[in-house]
Amino acid sequence: MTHEDLFPLTVAIKKATGRSPHLSTAIRWTQRPNRHGIRLKSWVVGGRRLTSVEAVRRHIDATTRAADNFTPCIDDTSANRSHQAMMRELTAEGV
Repeated sequence: MTHEDLFPLTVAIKKATGRSPHLSTAIRWTQRPNRHGIRLKSWVVGGRRLTSVEAVRRHIDATTRAADNFTPCIDDTSANRSHQAMMRELTAEGV
């Protein structure tokens, strides 16, 4: 880690975004990856979980990049039904 000033989770998030998330939200960001597989980097110092403003910004940037490229997965059955319906239409039109 390069030199980054560490703050309690909600303080670092407030400094980076101007918003104050609930503490449980901030803890969840550090403990479980979000739907894009990204976790907020944090450190435990003296029994307290801390992060940096820079880590919050990296987390937000990575989540935004992943969300911009996000394509929802389609389950096989719905994709198969769509494919079959399209094939019926094409066959009906003689294609």
